[in-house]
This record gives sequence, C-alpha cells and structure tokens, in this order.
Amino acid sequence: MGCGSSQVAAGANGGISDFPTIKSTHSLVAKHVNKEKWDKLHEHSTATSGFTLAKAIACAVEFDNQHCGIYAGDWDSYKDFADVFDPIIQEYHGISADAKHTSDMDFSKITGNVNPDAPVHSTRIRVGRSIDGFGLSPGITQEQRLGVEKLFSSACKKFPEELAGEYYPLTGMDEKVRQQLVDDHFLFVSGDRNLTVAGMERDWPEGRGIFHNKEKTFLVWVNEEDQLRIISMQKGGDVLGVFKRLAQGIKAVGDSVKEESGKDFCLDEKYGYIHSCPTNLGTGMRASVHIDLPGWTSHGVDKLKARCEELSLQPRGTRGESGGQTGFTYDISNKHRLGYSEVQLVQTMIDGVNKLYEEDLAFQKKYFEFPEIKSTHSLVAKHVTKERYEKLARHTTATSGFTLYKAIACAVEFDNQHCGIYAGDWDSYKDFADVFDPIIQEYHGISADAKHTSDMDFSKITGNVNPDAPVHSTRIRVGRSIDGFGLSPGITKEQRVGVEKLFSSACKKFPEDLAGEYYPLTGMDEKVRQQLVDDHFLFVSGDRNLTVAGMERDWPEGRGIFHNKEKTFLVWVNEEDQLRIISMEKGGDVLGVFKRLAKGIGAVGDSVKAECGKDFCLDEKYGYVHSCPTNLGTGMRASVHIDLPGWTAEGVDKLKARCEELALQPRGTRGESGGQTGHTYDISNKHRLGYSEVQLVQTMIDGVNKLYEEDLALQKKQAETPAAE
Repeated sequence: MGCGSSQVAAGANGGISDFPTIKSTHSLVAKHVNKEKWDKLHEHSTATSGFTLAKAIACAVEFDNQHCGIYAGDWDSYKDFADVFDPIIQEYHGISADAKHTSDMDFSKITGNVNPDAPVHSTRIRVGRSIDGFGLSPGITQEQRLGVEKLFSSACKKFPEELAGEYYPLTGMDEKVRQQLVDDHFLFVSGDRNLTVAGMERDWPEGRGIFHNKEKTFLVWVNEEDQLRIISMQKGGDVLGVFKRLAQGIKAVGDSVKEESGKDFCLDEKYGYIHSCPTNLGTGMRASVHIDLPGWTSHGVDKLKARCEELSLQPRGTRGESGGQTGFTYDISNKHRLGYSEVQLVQTMIDGVNKLYEEDLAFQKKYFEFPEIKSTHSLVAKHVTKERYEKLARHTTATSGFTLYKAIACAVEFDNQHCGIYAGDWDSYKDFADVFDPIIQEYHGISADAKHTSDMDFSKITGNVNPDAPVHSTRIRVGRSIDGFGLSPGITKEQRVGVEKLFSSACKKFPEDLAGEYYPLTGMDEKVRQQLVDDHFLFVSGDRNLTVAGMERDWPEGRGIFHNKEKTFLVWVNEEDQLRIISMEKGGDVLGVFKRLAKGIGAVGDSVKAECGKDFCLDEKYGYVHSCPTNLGTGMRASVHIDLPGWTAEGVDKLKARCEELALQPRGTRGESGGQTGHTYDISNKHRLGYSEVQLVQTMIDGVNKLYEEDLALQKKQAETPAAE
C-alpha cells in the first residue's frame, strides 16, 4: 500500500481530517505527533512539492515496526512541520534545540589511517545531497525528478579525469549494461515496501540512474532515497584515500550543478545537509569498512555491538542493516550523522576500527589457541584434541554464530564436568561433528551408523505401575527445539524473543484439557511469581553451568512458563531448551501421564507449525535436537517419586547397581544434585538416544514394578532378621 492508500490520501491536498491510527506505537512519530499538532498542521501542503504531514508519517501509520517513521518531501517540510520534525530530530540525534551543524570535508585534518595489517576487505563512504528548489524523493514531482536527472547527466560530463565516467539511466537500460551493474553490485531496484509507502517509488524507473567512473571507485545514485547519493569506495582499508576522493567528488558534483543551474545543495544552518530521512541529516555520511573480526565473533556478537556503541560505531552484517551477520566479516561504520563534522566521523571510524582490530587479536589468542580443559576426566578432554580444536576453532555456525570455544566453555571453566559440551544450534552438531560424534557415541553407547526412531504411540504400552506401589507422583518431560532458531547456549536475543512470541501465540490454540495461560518471566506480577514458586513450577537464574554455557544471557527476557488449568501440563520456554514440555500428576498412573504428554507434544507442534510453518528439529541420526547432547534422541525423562524403604536399608549403592541393571537411574527427590533424603527416590529411565519413547516408558514401568516387588521382599527379610546386639 503506497501513499495513495485510503488512510493517507483522503481529503484535500493529500491530507486526512481525522487523526490517524499510528501502528508503530513505539516510534518517534507516535511519541511526537499528537492530535493537537495534527489538527494544527494536517491541512498544510508545502510550496515546493505539495507535501503534507499525512504523507510524511505514512510509514508509521502503515507499518508496526518503525523506529523513526517519518520522511520529508522537500526542504520546506522541515520548516513547515517543525513542530513535529524538531523534537523527533533532537531525540534521535541527541542534540539540543539550539544546536548548529558544521560541515568539514578537509581530508588533510585526518590523522593516521586504518592499520594496514587489519583484514579489511573494502572501504566505502557515502553521503546524500539535495539540490535546492527540487523536492526530496518522497515528495518530488515527476517534472522535478526529471529535472534533477537532466541536471546531473549534464553536470557529470564536466567531472575531472579521475572522476570521469558514464551515466546509465534506468529507463530503457540495455540488458548487458543492467547485468554488469548487477554483477558490480551497483544497481538499485524497486520493491522496498518502506520506500513505496513513503512515496519514493512513484513513476518508477523514470528519472533514475547510476553514474560511475572508469575505475568504479566513484558512484552517484540519482533519485533513489535521496536526489543524489554520492559514493567513494575501493578494495582494502585506505580510508583516508577514499575520503579524499569523496571530498573531491562532492565538490565536482556541486560545482558542475552550480555551473549548470545556479543552484546549491540544500544546507541548513541547524540540520546540515538536507535528506529525505531525518536520521541522515547533518553529514548524511556513512563511512564503513568490511573487516574480519573472528576474535570478536567468538567473544560474542552482542558484546561486539556493545563495544561498538562505546566507540560511536555501528556494526552490521555484510549484507547491510537487515541482512544479518554471516561468518565473521562485519560492516563497521560511524554511528552518528548530525552534530559532528565529516572529518570527526571519519576520524572516529578510523580510530575505532583500529581499536577493534587490536582487541580482536587478543580475543583470537584467547579463543583460537588450544585451551586448558580443567575437567580432565570429561568426554571433552578425551575427544577435543589440539588437532581437532585448531581445525574447527575459527568456524562460526550460520544460525547463531556459535563456536567450538563456546561449546566447551564448561569443560574449560570447571573441573567437575562429565560430558562438558553444549550445542548452540542444530548446525553445531553438523559443523563440529568431529567433536560431537565421538562424545555422543561414547556417552549413549551407540554405533557410528546408528539411526534414531521416535514413537509416541501410547497404545503400545502394556500394563502400568502397580497401583499398590507407594508412588507419590509421576512426571514425564521432553525437550523440543523449533527449526531455524538457535538453542539456548547460542540463541540470539531476537531468536529467543521470537520463540517466546511463537509459543505464546501457539498456546492459545491448545485443546480444552491442555488450555491454560502463559506467564512471561519479564514483568511478572509478584502474586503470580509466588504461586509458581509454591507450585514448584518456577525456574530461576543463577546456575553456574548454565551461565558459563551462555544460557542465562539477557535474563529474564524471552522466557516464561505455561501451565493448564489442572496444572498437569507445563511448558518451560527458553530455559535449558527452547521448549521443555512436561506432563505430571499425583500418583502412579504413568500410562495416563504419557498419554497426556503425547497429546501435548502434538498440540504444541501443530500450533507452532500453523503459526510459522516450522517443524521441531528432528535429526535422522540423533533424534530430537537439544542443547545438551546427553538429552539427544527422545530427550525424555520419565520418572516417579516412590518410597523404597527396603532398598534404603539394603544400601543405596546396591540400589544404584540394581537400577543400572534395569536401565534406570535413581536420584534423591531434590533432583540429580540434591542428594537422597529418607527413603523416597526419583526413579527414571537412564537412556535417551537409541530407544523410542514407548520403549523408555515401558522400561520405566517394568523396572519400577520390579524394584517395588524386590523392596517388599527386602522389607520382609529385614523384619525377620534380628538387629545386632
């Protein structure tokens, strides 16, 4: 929907009489465009291009994801709608109401350059410029746009030799030329929803084109987001050289346009060079390098972002702001535009990039040199050899940028790990297979060519736990991970919030017996929190293992607890796994609990699939994917709390040995690390991988019945044996 939509086009002069609904409720437009200002300004249209406030805020009205949400249609917009633009600009750029902008393109003032040893692939500096008397892209008329193109196409013929080249209009472009511009990554295209709604793609492709010099180091885009986007770039890290060419290029364009038309660039005393987007006011400059930072990648992308903030820099993936980060090559640029001169911003970028490179070398030393593994008896110590580590240490996974160092962090940090490794995403198991495969095979006792089969058909279960057995409660849990999202040790903040959003929406579609409420940890009401504590449902932060493994980052954001009304079906969101699905109840009806679990897993999976089209991560070899490789396969722990006084008197070590024979695992009733108290035990299946869910539940039922039968015999024997005098 463009600017001609009903919401933004009704009424005279493209305005609307009623105060519009602003969908981007957290945008600067929502904050600063109130009804009073709207009523005052909405009927006004600017002299240069007939622009209105309705057109200016069209993106904030149409979309719910805008941060700023406003564009100017001409220089007049900033003056005529100053009641709106001024506070937005001041808040966004962090400037005072009486600030003045100073431009300075004197490249001789730059000190130093990017370190020639830094692994910089390329350097690019761009600015925008607007010619006085013509509208800006959101408001420019068809005649004005053609006038700008005509002015530039004539002016560029007067460029000095090193900048001289050819202008290629988009209208009627030869296919061979078009393909070459695509191959050079010079071509801009239509179809951006933001630009369309903002009015910048009207009359496409008329009046638009691309100029570049013979060396392809100096470009000008004509009538894209700005009238003129002037770009200097080259391979390598000679930022000073690129800035020098840009300064010469801007002057050449300005002088040629002035000679051709007598017009100057729009330069505002307060806001610097005028652009259509107020975020670009001031210098309109983005000075960037593409640089490899493998050390920072291993240290953490979120930490790199925080460090860049301190250095007044902005990191992006090498596909641009929305493209995501791939591998360890980043686009690092100046953060600011307004309130600083061009020289200051380029100097800030040079100094900041040098500092990041210096720190990156230190992180490489930390993360890429074979670490000391404190858990010397762990599976990590056995299978992560120096050779394997050095082969894999520099690799980062595609889904969440996870590294081998992060995977083995617990074995490096602690001396008490048995396994000592976690996966940050499904990719981790594939990309670091040289390490994960032998650990998984040894831990689970499976062969290298084993395949996992899942089976949740509860009708295959025979019998149940003896109703006479003193079982307090039954609990069966599994973990599930949604494809395309990282696992807890590696999941990004955006992915974690995405999983929560998916689940909180999906759980509203559960059938009646599973229906309930989702309680996010963020902003949790104290009464709700206390009830979850009383019910023993709440999971909390502070586990050292989970912290070192990276699972408690951004706590408590993106985490929460769902339970049904009967409190027999729970889902933990973004604890150790993305989703931990739990069925439980008082007593020993294991079959009933398993039946509910099967139904619940189906409900969660179906609802998530309906919501986003994604399935759970199910690996042919390793079954359902979990962050901890010990949980691979079923990820199932089926347990009962049962009194075994006879076995307690016989000896806890003997009980452990018997459980081993029955493929069971005994714990104290406070969990694995809680110790055993009295004679109540948590008895669960030992295995996860290599057996189906039905097999494991059947093993647990049969094993518990056998332990109960033996416990009665032991009690009888102990009662008949007189106590020693």
